[in-house]
Amino acid sequence: MRFLRRRKFLVKKKLQLSLLVTTLFYLALFVLVVGVALFLPPFLDLEGGGADSRKAMQAATQILYLHGHFWWPVLFTLVFIGLHSIRTSHRFAGALYRFEQVFENVAKGVVPGPVRLREKDYLQEEAQVINRMLEALRTRIHTLQEAQQDLRAAVAGWREVVDRGLRDEAMKRLEDLAAREEELRRRLDCFVVVPGDFGATREVSLPS
Repeated sequence: MRFLRRRKFLVKKKLQLSLLVTTLFYLALFVLVVGVALFLPPFLDLEGGGADSRKAMQAATQILYLHGHFWWPVLFTLVFIGLHSIRTSHRFAGALYRFEQVFENVAKGVVPGPVRLREKDYLQEEAQVINRMLEALRTRIHTLQEAQQDLRAAVAGWREVVDRGLRDEAMKRLEDLAAREEELRRRLDCFVVVPGDFGATREVSLPS
């Protein structure tokens, strides 16, 4: 099986183990309720029927039968559901792991390429949203880089005419420099820095 050949079963260990424990807890609770419902009546019959009564013999036989046929299916089910829980959690834990890598890279100032999830991974729609964010970020950074290059060229031209002592030309270049600075400021205005708690619900007016 491909699942058993996977080298790393737990990508986000804390999250996946927490989900596994929760799943097994609810399953064990269900088994406990079913076990009590199955074993309690014959135990009560065994206690109240007397050692030699036919009812007590039937109750003992029923208990032995349940004991011999109930626990192995329960154990198999626990193992199966536990493995399936890890496999299922891996489909979104792997996606979360890739999202974290993207966020860490952006925090370092690196805009990575698109997030690529496996075909059966969950959070596919969220990955598309992140990819749209990355594409928009790359586009805006590219426009800023272009504006910065234009500003650098304008500064170089202004310095050249100043060194040559051309006052009128220097004033024209200075006006061009101011225009380039204004263009760079306009492009920077496309970013909105929201102070405070990002988890809070708030409306943000984005520039057009």
